[in-house]
Amino acid sequence: MIKIYSNGADFINENKTFLDENTYMSSFFFLDAPLLTAPSKKNYALKISKDNKQLLALKVEPYHLMLYGHNECLEELLLFIKNNSYEINGVYCGDDLGNHLLDISKDTLNKEYHLQIGMDFMEANEITEPSSFEIERATLEDVDELYKCLTNFMMDCGLTDEIKKDSIVTKIDTYRLIRLDHKIVSVARKGLDSDHSIRISMVYTRPEYRNQGLARKVVNTLKNEILADGHVATLHVDKANPISNHLYQSLGFKKVFSRSIYLPNSEKFYFEVPTIERKEDALAFINEFLEYSSNINGTGSLKRYTNDYEGWLLKLEEDYKKEVTDETVPSRTYFFVRQNDHKIIGMINIRLALNERLKRYGGHIGYCIRPTERRKGYNKINLYLALKVCDKHGIDKVLLDADLDNPASWKTMEAFGGKRTKEYFDNEFTQSVLVDYEIDVKQALKDHPEYEQLIIEE
Repeated sequence: MIKIYSNGADFINENKTFLDENTYMSSFFFLDAPLLTAPSKKNYALKISKDNKQLLALKVEPYHLMLYGHNECLEELLLFIKNNSYEINGVYCGDDLGNHLLDISKDTLNKEYHLQIGMDFMEANEITEPSSFEIERATLEDVDELYKCLTNFMMDCGLTDEIKKDSIVTKIDTYRLIRLDHKIVSVARKGLDSDHSIRISMVYTRPEYRNQGLARKVVNTLKNEILADGHVATLHVDKANPISNHLYQSLGFKKVFSRSIYLPNSEKFYFEVPTIERKEDALAFINEFLEYSSNINGTGSLKRYTNDYEGWLLKLEEDYKKEVTDETVPSRTYFFVRQNDHKIIGMINIRLALNERLKRYGGHIGYCIRPTERRKGYNKINLYLALKVCDKHGIDKVLLDADLDNPASWKTMEAFGGKRTKEYFDNEFTQSVLVDYEIDVKQALKDHPEYEQLIIEE
């Protein structure tokens, strides 16, 4: 049985007892339901009841469809949404429901979904270390700078939510920050999560100030402030970010459950050999890395040719024709392009053979995703396409390396069965701790056929 609600207030009032069974999981329902005043195909509240099981669905623009309840009711919900032309794009729910969505979406909605961002919900209820004296409360004079920091935070997370200055102004008392060199370098805020808990969010540190323990100081001080007020401190953390996970666990946060954002597989990607027609797009791509002070890998040294793009194209042709020597190997450099807007999302450099130096450092593949397109799973598609190229060139085992403090990179390798073969301090090239990985090309391609629907081959 399916019930359609005429407004968010009735939806909450009728289902409050059920929602209160897990106030953490249902907290966003209480926040967003009051916004539903005029139901439509884009904004709606539904309840599915079946064999003493129930599933609640709430969709309020501009947010994703939220689900709460039992897996047994999901198929009926999705069929109702499809048959009655309700709008559904992104879905936000617990992992049990999300995994079931991945299993049945193709048969029920005629489109497949993928996991965009997986989040662990964590809570802390005891003080583990003293607060830091450097922490300041934000003031109205900080609004413009906070706006820039939070916009960068959204880009880092691959989220499209728009940061609004008016919202920062009204919530200015909730922000805590550290200021160094006359600027805000680390920030976080607190907000109501449930009747007994306060959630820490918007944890951001400028890239050039990371690895200095600043985020730890801000989060810990906010946590202590929340506990002192008689509440439990909560937060979400990206499951693909082991550094943040370790940080929060060391501050006494413990995982309660997981919930994630799922998006339909509507985008396709392909490799494109650089050409003169792409000059402006390529320079805009590389300048974005410079603007965000982000590391650049896999671009065939494009950064050194920003004033000689034509010379860079000639260099790429020469790179492809090189013989294997102590100093050189043949390689291919590609743009990683999104089909629907033909935007250069990333780049990749594939060495078609290795010399002794590259066996020690560098390996077969270097890759990157532009800063504003990260945290969307794109680099996995980028690497999958590269493995297809390697397979065509008869490369059975791919060697890769990454900085230990760049989990996004080595997590991508592990996603394709990459085995860590070594962890060491590299005093020859990078002066940093590196991790080496080996991927069995044919096995990786065999194990991940789901990427075939996301790519267009040459």
